[in-house]
Amino acid sequence: MRPSKKTVVNLFSTYFKGDGLLPREGDPLYTMDEYAQLGTNLLFHLPAGLRIELGLVGQFVEGKFVHTEQLYLTWGKAFNLLRNL
Repeated sequence: MRPSKKTVVNLFSTYFKGDGLLPREGDPLYTMDEYAQLGTNLLFHLPAGLRIELGLVGQFVEGKFVHTEQLYLTWGKAFNLLRNL
């Protein structure tokens, strides 16, 4: 969704079923056999190739709601990895 020319809103959801996956390292969330998450982020395009992204991701894990707030500052232009294929 694009509320303006320089702003983008993303909404997403994910369901993970690990089927007994036991990771040795990484986010403790990955040790859960099953979880669902919902999130949104807002991306602002600023001058000089700067972008600010604000986000909120919530997970439902073992009947509890946990969340993560996000703030990203990026600089530079994106490129297409598959451009020549």
